[in-house]
Amino acid sequence: MSKNKFSPGEKTIIVKEYLAGGTSYVKLGRKYKVDESSIRKWVNNYQAFGEGVFEMNCTNLNYSAKFKKKVVAAYLNGDGSYKDIAIRFKIHAASTVLQWVKQYNNHMELTDSRPKGVVDMVNNKGRKTTYEERIAIVEYCIEHNNNYAETALKYEVSYQQVYSWIKKYQKKGIEALQDRRGKSKS
Repeated sequence: MSKNKFSPGEKTIIVKEYLAGGTSYVKLGRKYKVDESSIRKWVNNYQAFGEGVFEMNCTNLNYSAKFKKKVVAAYLNGDGSYKDIAIRFKIHAASTVLQWVKQYNNHMELTDSRPKGVVDMVNNKGRKTTYEERIAIVEYCIEHNNNYAETALKYEVSYQQVYSWIKKYQKKGIEALQDRRGKSKS
């Protein structure tokens, strides 16, 4: 029923139309061919975070373990619903709060969202390496419990490169680390 993606400007127009009054989520959903729950979420985010909320990149937000514990404590103290807590602490999705509460209730440790090196692995484009370097990188990674992020950071290569080299090594051994691109098959 819904259009795949709405631009930030389109979302803002729909939200402002709702906030102006005189129409419901259901009517706007029919008018713009979008699920009413999406509009409700947009309105909540707009009210919580303001005008530029739809321009924000919410995928790379980092939350510390301390912050997560504070949020969970607020929920468990009865300070509000998941949605209320998310708005109060400026978290974009109530489901994030729900996830942290479930982790806490299941006696799982609440950890930092992105440990050191994880952000870098996403942005690092990688570099060309020699066969000897790839061997050293694979050995280091295996010695450090397959910590791809740490290895990528240390050797200034991409996370994806380290991951693929480890998988090749595990499947076919050290010879699989040779760069065979452009070589003719025997």
